[in-house]
Amino acid sequence: LAGHRGSLFDARVDRDGKRLVTGGTDRTVRVSDLATMELSWSTPDLGVIRVVGVDFLPQDRVMVVLANDTRPAEFQLWRIGQSEGKPEAIWRGELPRESLNHGAATPDGRHVVVGSVSRSIRIVPLDLSSETPAFGESITIPQSHPVMHVEVAPLGGRFVAAAENVARIYDLTGKQLGPALEGHQKLIRRVRWSADGSQVVTASLDGSARIWNAATGACETEIVVGASSPVSDAQFRGDGLVLYTVSVDVFVRGWSLERS
Repeated sequence: LAGHRGSLFDARVDRDGKRLVTGGTDRTVRVSDLATMELSWSTPDLGVIRVVGVDFLPQDRVMVVLANDTRPAEFQLWRIGQSEGKPEAIWRGELPRESLNHGAATPDGRHVVVGSVSRSIRIVPLDLSSETPAFGESITIPQSHPVMHVEVAPLGGRFVAAAENVARIYDLTGKQLGPALEGHQKLIRRVRWSADGSQVVTASLDGSARIWNAATGACETEIVVGASSPVSDAQFRGDGLVLYTVSVDVFVRGWSLERS
């Protein structure tokens, strides 16, 4: 799936597992068909510093979160043009005037969660019921460090956020659920949920990935790739029996999680 003229920053598969949306430093967003491995459509150059979040929303729409250090961050809503293959921008809204690291949407499209460099998480309600979408009053959760990554649970209602070497789980009212997920010695680059929402995996530059019980906060498994192989991402296979890790040594590794 080539075509971006720069690095990829975010990628999401839709709920049916049929399409992939990617956002890159070339300031474009592309949707590809995973059956044919061909491009369905792409946006024009969006004219911002970077795309920090992309996701599929209901009714064939795509969410794009854009960061720009000289003006407020922007949320855009695009409709996938199935017949002519051309995307249509249907709404733009300003997010808080902050430098954002990442943004994600709930599966029902009713909330956007963004993590910022300025040490905060914002939960922003989004009304998609009318022809003109609108933001509601946001909830701010202060953090002690810049927020690197946020990930909404597969069924919604919760999200996990990573700031420095600690991750925390919250509900959509901003309440922290359970203890902080602590143990990594260096920055956590990515946090991901298992398909059933029972576990969270954290990928860290300390060369390890840790799997946590989402209900109790207990670390259930630690996978050590090695100090010379900082882990930049990790993801469960759909059945939860394999964990894939991506390291800066350009290796993707699969780890068996089967228990005897």
